[in-house]
Amino acid sequence: METVLARARRWRAWLRPYKPFVVSQEYWDAEYAAGQWNRLRELNQLGHYSIIAGYCHYLKPGGAILDEGCGEGILLDRLDPAKYSRYVGIDLSAEAIDQAASRQDARIEFVQADARTFVPREAFDVVIFNESLYYLEDPVGVVRRFARLLKAGGILVISMNSTVSGAKIWKALRPHHTILDEVQVIHRSRPPWVVKVPVPSGAGERHG
Repeated sequence: METVLARARRWRAWLRPYKPFVVSQEYWDAEYAAGQWNRLRELNQLGHYSIIAGYCHYLKPGGAILDEGCGEGILLDRLDPAKYSRYVGIDLSAEAIDQAASRQDARIEFVQADARTFVPREAFDVVIFNESLYYLEDPVGVVRRFARLLKAGGILVISMNSTVSGAKIWKALRPHHTILDEVQVIHRSRPPWVVKVPVPSGAGERHG
């Protein structure tokens, strides 16, 4: 049962303004160079990544996918090569992109870029934000900017931990999007993930 002190801390966290975990490119480069994010390849991540891949394949089979905050391209391992036409992964870390670069081919591209300023050469059927929004000062603004990169009928797939920061971002996104579907992914070893498919407001009727 939640104690009075724990409840007070939870409410205090809710009342505080959203505070991102902003870190530098150098921080991320050092993390990837040290192998700190290899844990995302572990079994306890399988369900989470499989849900994201499943949404891409079920809702936009054969589509073009943009993966913001792709890291070393771990999501690519969960995607069926027969079910997407194009994959572009972007990440702030040059080290992560260097590690992923050997996987590039005619359909797959990795780009070192800042999500706040990245301008692609093409439009996409799916834009994915996988555990990346907490690191942005203006997550809602970035999501809205990337939503403009979607093709007609395109979707967003957003995954965040079930935390106060994640809940605040979901609440701020709500006025601008219709949620096509959502699921909570639970693993005994860690907090749950919430994965949603937001459709930019005014586009929901194209996803019947």
